[in-house]
Amino acid sequence: MRRMDLVPFVRRYRPSDRAALADICVRTAHEGGDSTSLYPDPGLMPTLFAFPYVELEPEFAFVLDDGTGQAVGYILGACDTPRFAERFRAEWLPVVADRYPEPAGEPATRVEEMLVLLHRPERMVLPELASFPAHLHIDLLPEWQRRGFGRALMWALLDALEVAGVPAVHLCMVRANTAARAFYGRLGFREIDVPDPGPVLYLGRSTARAGLRDDEGGARRTDGGHRLRRASQWPAASGERRGSVESTTAPADDSRGQTAGSENRCREPGPSP
Repeated sequence: MRRMDLVPFVRRYRPSDRAALADICVRTAHEGGDSTSLYPDPGLMPTLFAFPYVELEPEFAFVLDDGTGQAVGYILGACDTPRFAERFRAEWLPVVADRYPEPAGEPATRVEEMLVLLHRPERMVLPELASFPAHLHIDLLPEWQRRGFGRALMWALLDALEVAGVPAVHLCMVRANTAARAFYGRLGFREIDVPDPGPVLYLGRSTARAGLRDDEGGARRTDGGHRLRRASQWPAASGERRGSVESTTAPADDSRGQTAGSENRCREPGPSP
């Protein structure tokens, strides 16, 4: 197939996307730009900001597929942040702590700062965020930004969270990333007042599309010419929770990327209408 005939689409994360997920994370981890020169171990940032989500809550992990099967962007969510922090400590840290030990004393380098974050998942739980129980991370490779694909990824996760009974979601971002702040603002995210947040902002919004303008919600058409269905329109496939992502032009795919033994503790959606 010629490259010009390929149609990008949003789909669920699959285990085969793991290397691509790591690459995207590293290339966007420094204020939206490449972090390769800042963190010599290419596994550090994905271990902190990407891998735990696809291991612990793969049902809220989606990727942008370039049409060849290659992931070029992702959005990762946790439906219940306090419970995610508990599972991070109990299930994820024991897997990675030997490779990434906690620094002794105050962090003195960028790497040590990230290691401290890794070993303190409780930092994600703040009283001011209680009304926004879910949280997310979204990243796209530079050449796939500003083309409507980030918006499509966002709707995929928001719809999945809404179907699971989650009322609102938050994110944490570096203040210096002004382009990302503008993007989130266009999608209805508003700043949450958190005392002494330092160099970061906390933003939140409802998972529902009700009240959004037509250009902010509903089925979205990307540059690829396909439309992404809302959660209420997505069929429930055999063995898959209602709310899966489907592109009307994407081929059928039975590989769901579910991790053995993973458990979603958010409210299960009712039967499909």
